[in-house]
Amino acid sequence: MLKLFEAGFEISFAMLPVIILLLVLTPILGKRYPAKVRYFVWLAIAVRLLIPINTSLRSILQSLFPTANILYQVDENAVMETIRAALSMSIEGTAGINYQTGHMGLSLMSVIAVLWIIGFVVFMVYHMIAYHITYRHLHRWSIAVYDRRLLKSFDEKKAALSIRRKIKLYHNEKISTPMLIGFLSPCILIPYTHGKAAEYNDILLHELHHFKRRDLWYKLLMLFANGVQWFNPLVYLMLRQAEIDMELACDYDVLLDANSAVRKQYGLTILAFIKQKKAVYSPLATGFYGNQEQMMRRFSDITYSSKKKSGKGFLCAIILTAIFCCTWMGNASSAMAADNNMLWPVPNYSVVTSLYGMRFNGADFHNGIDISGEDIKGAPVIAANSGTVVYVNPTDNPVTANGICVVVDHGGGVSTVYSHLSEVSVNTGETVKKGQQIANVGATGFVNGPQMQFEVREDGKPVDPISYLVPVE
Repeated sequence: MLKLFEAGFEISFAMLPVIILLLVLTPILGKRYPAKVRYFVWLAIAVRLLIPINTSLRSILQSLFPTANILYQVDENAVMETIRAALSMSIEGTAGINYQTGHMGLSLMSVIAVLWIIGFVVFMVYHMIAYHITYRHLHRWSIAVYDRRLLKSFDEKKAALSIRRKIKLYHNEKISTPMLIGFLSPCILIPYTHGKAAEYNDILLHELHHFKRRDLWYKLLMLFANGVQWFNPLVYLMLRQAEIDMELACDYDVLLDANSAVRKQYGLTILAFIKQKKAVYSPLATGFYGNQEQMMRRFSDITYSSKKKSGKGFLCAIILTAIFCCTWMGNASSAMAADNNMLWPVPNYSVVTSLYGMRFNGADFHNGIDISGEDIKGAPVIAANSGTVVYVNPTDNPVTANGICVVVDHGGGVSTVYSHLSEVSVNTGETVKKGQQIANVGATGFVNGPQMQFEVREDGKPVDPISYLVPVE
């Protein structure tokens, strides 16, 4: 969970330069490329912000060209009786180690993660409640349209756009601009007006294009991305710009291949409705919003009939830039966290006799890995990483399956457990350095021979140690 949060945090900062660049260049891009390009650019960025997976070039190369040379020699029959005995006593693994109490609290990253979850929940609940209130308020003041000519025009436009789903059409006296609202039961609201039939035709065509383009779902995804990135002020600006570009992109689709006369009429219709002062804004509904500057820009785009570049190359360039920024951040993070890679705890002994996870046909879950080898008894055990010793069991107590063991806290919620030792050379509270000897391999606890069980825990929960360890050459 914490790793996903950290990756999402990295992606948020990696995408900052891309968002800033696009916001600054929006006026220039508007003259060169159609709004539809920016529409998809914002969508691509929002999707990237929602995927909490980040990687570095180094990790990609390691996955393609692994260098590990660990020997896995599992003799299940030899240790089955030992495991069954441990299970029957309900003391398998480190169940008897209670090292966290009084030593390990919530890490700083854990606290930040909790605050992020609270912020996300508050953000989404607020907007869902606001949407519900707006929907009910508008529905209360809506009256079904009974004008046959208007309904006939509406049905004809639906057929022309190959829209088969039922969409309700209402008059509403509380709005001044048309709106598309409703995910499960979509409806188009149009204001009471004494305008010409052409004006109704324009606004109905506009809102039907919104429906065909699935712009309500586009806005929901953008809002969700905003909720995930609620702490990032630039994402709020991105959301507002995406809404503007969504309206411009819808105008572009409506007026595709239209002549100048049609464009002028359409632009005048948009301006006529925008002049009213009863606009109702909802982040999950379409409508004509914006200040005077934005409306003038929109009118300019509507009446501008010259063809613009398709923008496919630009869109690809932005996506590649986003990937590069995230990979660069992953490289930087990997470099900063390079010291977090753990050393192999028993130098010169790389035979693993039991892996992490379920074993023996599901009869037992192993919390770590067992490291063994010829003449391993008495071999030095080193701290896999720097940290503080938080628990030491110096005697071979028959009550615990781990025997003599040591637990080291490395910060950030990560700790390591070293079990089945013959003796320890550190004390509780002592600070140890990466690679420092802390014990010797033994055969204490429930084992069938000399070995050292190594565990890695995140916030007290065991995880696969192999993902932390530096490969053995």
